[in-house]
Amino acid sequence: MTEAKFAGGTGNTPATQRAVTRHNIGLLNEEDLSNALGLTTNTLRIWRHTGKGPDFVKVGKSIFYRFVDITEWLANSVRKPRDEANTSG
Repeated sequence: MTEAKFAGGTGNTPATQRAVTRHNIGLLNEEDLSNALGLTTNTLRIWRHTGKGPDFVKVGKSIFYRFVDITEWLANSVRKPRDEANTSG
C-alpha cells in the first residue's frame, strides 16, 4: 500500500526512495514516527533519553524504529476507560 503511494510520479526523489526502502525492511526514522504519532521529534528524543517510548535502533548517528517494536509499545500502552459508575466522588 505504501509502495503505491511512493511509486512513480514526480515525487520519486532520493529521499522518497530511502523512505520506501526503510518501510520495506520494517523501519521508520524519527521524523516518520513523529509524524505518524502526531508528536515532535524532540518528544521522541526525550523519551529515548528517559527510557520511555518504543525501543529503537541506532545505526551510526541515525535513529530508527522497527515496526515490531512500535506495535509492541502501542499494544502495551493500551488503557481501558475508567468505569464512570465506580468514580463516585
